[in-house]
Amino acid sequence: MAHISFTDRELRHAWRSLYQASAQHPRSNPHRLLLLYAIECGLKALWLKRARRTLFEAKDIGQTGHDLRKIISQLRLNLPLPDTFHLPDVFDARRNPVARRHNALENLHQAWRYGGQLEAPNDDATLETELENIYLQITKELRS
Repeated sequence: MAHISFTDRELRHAWRSLYQASAQHPRSNPHRLLLLYAIECGLKALWLKRARRTLFEAKDIGQTGHDLRKIISQLRLNLPLPDTFHLPDVFDARRNPVARRHNALENLHQAWRYGGQLEAPNDDATLETELENIYLQITKELRS
């Protein structure tokens, strides 16, 4: 997959506008997905700020992908996110159960994009709250 470079200005604008579009209460999966992408853009903008750079390049994108935990770790932020999330089991055409537990957090965008409803302990509301806390930390650092 080709990676496109983006400026810090573009990432900051995406962070703000995606968050604003996500601010629907109660949120549904499309709003959660926008929140997730807002956090990703904000973390990458913060990464650029700390590196004193203005362009998030293809090599940077290849290092991070959608892995928010990896970016948070690289930034040395003390912001908790779970390693995994769970979706309810489903059944295939032969009525055999298909387990959908222990999904890597970097695949959360797929769950929300395709309409999945997360199960405890990291259900939709819990992850929304954690993402909101990350948003607040990004806001503090990008505005300072």
